[in-house]
Amino acid sequence: MSSGYYQQKHDNYHNIFSDDIYLNFWYSGSMPEDVPDLDVSNELCVMRFTNRSNNDFLRIMAKRHKTIKFHDMGCGPTLLNMLSAAAFDQVTHIDGSEYLEQNRRYMMRSINSKGKEGFSCSKIIETLNSMYDNRDHLNDGDYFQKLSKKFNGVIKCDFSLDNIFCGEGIAWGTYDAITLTWAISDGSPNEIGYQNVLRTANRMLRLGGSLCVVDAIDETYWTPGDGREKLFTLKLSLEFFEKSFKEAGFWIEETRLFYSEPTKYHDCKRVVSACVTKIENM
Repeated sequence: MSSGYYQQKHDNYHNIFSDDIYLNFWYSGSMPEDVPDLDVSNELCVMRFTNRSNNDFLRIMAKRHKTIKFHDMGCGPTLLNMLSAAAFDQVTHIDGSEYLEQNRRYMMRSINSKGKEGFSCSKIIETLNSMYDNRDHLNDGDYFQKLSKKFNGVIKCDFSLDNIFCGEGIAWGTYDAITLTWAISDGSPNEIGYQNVLRTANRMLRLGGSLCVVDAIDETYWTPGDGREKLFTLKLSLEFFEKSFKEAGFWIEETRLFYSEPTKYHDCKRVVSACVTKIENM
């Protein structure tokens, strides 16, 4: 991805990205876990891999910490990770960061209305409930009630900058858990920028705090859900992905790999998730 193309995409992202199209693509594919993976589409398998990776990460964090301060970095308009985190009693503080102002407004509208405005989260909540033995009694209102009590805002982030939070205040070294889902290779201009995002996550976490990243390997483009425009991304190798965590002061606890099939929406051949823990300050 050339620097000129990246800058053009970066500056025009607000015109390219559609909240409703993206959320319809993401949420419409959700379904309970009792339908086998072999009976669903490749796109749905990728979504399931993503959901399982993040939810397993949060489940481990809930066993590891009595209280959890949680941040969803580059969260986009989806509330998936925040809603999932909110259902854990150990999670007492939730905030996030997102590049597009329109996405930040969309999230705030959904949270302030407790899910009554914005895209319906019913299907994704049904999927979340199916991943846990003791959540069948929780409905949309219950999730949003929990989230609204723990939510502390969403700030701007821009992965093209050295200071990715654009000068907005961050309580460095106070977080216990961070998720970073399908954002870093799309938002970073180059490998140096990618590593800077990971070093920033390190600075946010306490020693012993953890980060879960889901990203694409060997992908060069994706579309915002309707196939109308290709957005070229930073192409990653698995070797660079794993090396970057080690150089950013993390110990890799677990790496998962899912073999995907290229479609009209992306040319991703592998999806990777990593659960890593901060072992040194950067």
